[in-house]
Amino acid sequence: MDNTIQDISTVNYLKDEDVVFEKTTGGFLSIKIGDKEYKRVMLQRAFPLSKPAKFISVREVREDREPGEEIGVIEDIAKLSAEKRALVEEELTTRYFTPVILQITKLKDERGFVYIEAETSSGPRKITAHNNSSSFIRLSAGRVLIVDVDGNRFDIPDMTLLDKKSIRNLEVVV
Repeated sequence: MDNTIQDISTVNYLKDEDVVFEKTTGGFLSIKIGDKEYKRVMLQRAFPLSKPAKFISVREVREDREPGEEIGVIEDIAKLSAEKRALVEEELTTRYFTPVILQITKLKDERGFVYIEAETSSGPRKITAHNNSSSFIRLSAGRVLIVDVDGNRFDIPDMTLLDKKSIRNLEVVV
């Protein structure tokens, strides 16, 4: 099917009254829009850090478990009914689990990898990341996002609020 520029640039905004979200028996999120039902969908934030509750892309999940075509966009989850919002928030929380690093107790840079032991908002964690700019992302003067080798994200909202040892450890790689 040949898509025109108009087709590609048109956003299908999903409104509360037009959609029904449900959890399948397997625990996946499904959506029904009118007569069309999608057995499994995934949600992706367009702006995960700056606008986490706005512009949520709803995509069909293909049989090979890869994201398929975009079904539509939820402009703001606050505009959904409480029941639908709870399902969407639960799915997003699972997908975008991002603990905050509170303290770096140990950091070792070795053979292209950085090994970090940290206290996070979700308890102690051992983090292994590649030593490159794709793994240590400066989002602002003080904010750093760390992406480990498995794609897990760890947030440091403000490096200056960490203790001095943590800052010294982190300065080795940032």
